[in-house]
Amino acid sequence: MVIASTFALIAGFMWAAAVIHTQKMEGSIPSDSSITPLVFPSNTSGQSSPEISAPDGTPPGKKELPAPKLSQANTDAGEDYSISLLAEQKRSAQIFRENPEAGKQVALTFDDGPYAIWTAEYLKVLEEYHVPATFFLVGTRAEKFPQLVKKIAAKQCEIGSHSYQHAQLTLKNQQALEKDFQRTIAAFKKAGQEIFLFRPPYGAYNRAVLDTAETFGQIGIGWNVDPQDWNTKQADLIVSRILSRVTPGAIILLHEGRKSTWKALPKIISGLEQKGYQLVTVSQLISGAPAVEQFSQTEVAAREQEKTGY
Repeated sequence: MVIASTFALIAGFMWAAAVIHTQKMEGSIPSDSSITPLVFPSNTSGQSSPEISAPDGTPPGKKELPAPKLSQANTDAGEDYSISLLAEQKRSAQIFRENPEAGKQVALTFDDGPYAIWTAEYLKVLEEYHVPATFFLVGTRAEKFPQLVKKIAAKQCEIGSHSYQHAQLTLKNQQALEKDFQRTIAAFKKAGQEIFLFRPPYGAYNRAVLDTAETFGQIGIGWNVDPQDWNTKQADLIVSRILSRVTPGAIILLHEGRKSTWKALPKIISGLEQKGYQLVTVSQLISGAPAVEQFSQTEVAAREQEKTGY
């Protein structure tokens, strides 16, 4: 009798599986493959929001999340859950990337300094051409070279924060995030500077990062022209990338500590001026400009695929 019962049970399971398979084939039950799990970069901050990889840094590692439950309203409207989730963040996270209303003005920006030799060399070129720039400095380097921080300010250039250690801020919890801002502010105060501009390392940010920056009185700054000077030693290539992509009100991303960037700088400045552009600081450029929201499905896909660095 035990054997007979076992065979009966197996037969029952086989019949049920066959019915379900038939219903799937007829479309009455959705196949598992119709629900695609969302894939976002890993988040160690304990928050549920997706992290965005950077346009100038190595994307964080990815992990697969379980498929979300779609509401009836979402499924009836055919709405993509991942787009809804990004739209929710889009309402909160804002950053300045450009100001088209500024007309024929652009801002040169330099990340990752100060450097013992190169910062002074960059300043010499700017002084020779009588143009300002905005330097986004790393807190630990500002502590190491406070005299260079003061020199940048003395040359009528602008200073902003690029975090304390150039860490991936989107991976920090709120307490660690606030500590990073506090240490950076303290580093600049030792050099006699207050900072009101903030550029997140790797260009990576989320709502928590920008909200924290605002709490500390800092405005988030991105860019819309990236010649990827970190990825080439060809000065002329850096120049051509900028001059071919520049638009009115652009914020141009460059980096300190690179000979090729320093060699390109005179041609960048003269080329922009020949096109009729006036070089100004970021603060001058964005004065009165609306913040630009950066969360779009296209950009997320591009950030996921782009391998970048300093």
